[in-house]
Amino acid sequence: APQASARRLASGGRDSSSAAANPKAETANTDSESGSGSSGIAVAGAVAVNVAHSTARATTGANKVLTAGGTVTVRSTDNLSASTSADGSAVAEGGSAGVGVAVAINVGTVTNEARIGSGGSIMADGLTLEAVTGAGSGGPTGTHQFSAVAKSGAGSDKVGVAGSFALNVVHVDTVANMPGFASAHLDGGDLRVRADSSTSTDAQAVPEGVGASGGSVGVGASVALNVVDTTTTASVADGATLDGTMANVVVQAIGAHNVKTTAKNGAGAGASGSGDGVGVGAGVALAIVSHDKTALLGAGNLPTDTLDATGNVTVQAAHASADRKSTRLNSSHANIS
Repeated sequence: APQASARRLASGGRDSSSAAANPKAETANTDSESGSGSSGIAVAGAVAVNVAHSTARATTGANKVLTAGGTVTVRSTDNLSASTSADGSAVAEGGSAGVGVAVAINVGTVTNEARIGSGGSIMADGLTLEAVTGAGSGGPTGTHQFSAVAKSGAGSDKVGVAGSFALNVVHVDTVANMPGFASAHLDGGDLRVRADSSTSTDAQAVPEGVGASGGSVGVGASVALNVVDTTTTASVADGATLDGTMANVVVQAIGAHNVKTTAKNGAGAGASGSGDGVGVGAGVALAIVSHDKTALLGAGNLPTDTLDATGNVTVQAAHASADRKSTRLNSSHANIS
């Protein structure tokens, strides 16, 4: 059986080369909360930043020769759950100004790789080469989860200003690869090369309560941004040698991705009876998303190279995604004489 190693790094760094076959999902969370209240000027700011890295690798090593009477399995399993939240609210009771600001930034990076080493040779009944997303912690099975939530609110008798900013930056790379110059001689078993990666990303910039309220001016603004980049590759590269007899051959790169981006805020003014009020609300929800799936059964070393399979041969790249953006603004003013 191959020498398989798995290395998992989470925020703060941790090696788990002796981890179980189905490791528990790593969870990285960052929370920040701030509140203020005074009779003059109240200012509250909350900033939460979370940076999480997770790496799992399984490899046979360069020029390694493996002989087995059954199936050789090289499998890496990774799952990352990373979240951050910030809550800032300020109330100036009887005061002139209240300012509340919340910023939540979440950065998640996943590297999940299963590889036959360059120049490696496999002689076995069958070969399974897989990089997959493991079971999550309290969420969908087999899904990396990323979340950034920012809430803000402000109130005073004169001016209230509230702002929320939520950002997710996500990069997930999942690879199952038999490189060029590697070879596999199989004796009637299956050849399976699979990369499976799924993600769920949620950015929310929302108000705390009604958002911003002031006797004369209320301003509420929210910005939510998701930047998501995933690459999923299952490949038998050009120049790799497959010989012997195989039953079924599957080369498959699949995954499902859900992106949710929400920006909401509210503003109200004029409730103090001081005269005309101005309420301004603004919201921006933006998602920049790139997903790439590749399944490759490459050319052999010689034009005469053939793939001898007694069952089915499947080369498949399949992608499913849902991208939802929403904004909601509430602004109001009153003229009370």
